[in-house]
Amino acid sequence: MKDNLEIYHPGFKPKLLGFIASVMNSETVILARLNNGNVHMLGDADRGAKIGDNVEASSGKAVTDNNGATLSFVYDTPTAQIYTGDMDSLIGQSTNLDEDENENETT
Repeated sequence: MKDNLEIYHPGFKPKLLGFIASVMNSETVILARLNNGNVHMLGDADRGAKIGDNVEASSGKAVTDNNGATLSFVYDTPTAQIYTGDMDSLIGQSTNLDEDENENETT
């Protein structure tokens, strides 16, 4: 089974470009809240979601052109994953958890 997620983020801002750069060559865990209230999880500790084939970012040429980015993510999983934890307690992004843990240790 392949879970797919495609999103469009309006605005062509440095934070968006940084996010795209950080997920291009990495595996990611993504939580997506659907209209029905369920939170689907793409990626886990063993298999992360990968950036899909449809990644497009544009600042637009004319005033009426869209500016923003379309991103797609793909996650191979045996079953659909529903996240039931508390989303308010999650950390936004960390590039290397092992380094962060070692920095906080006291000797």
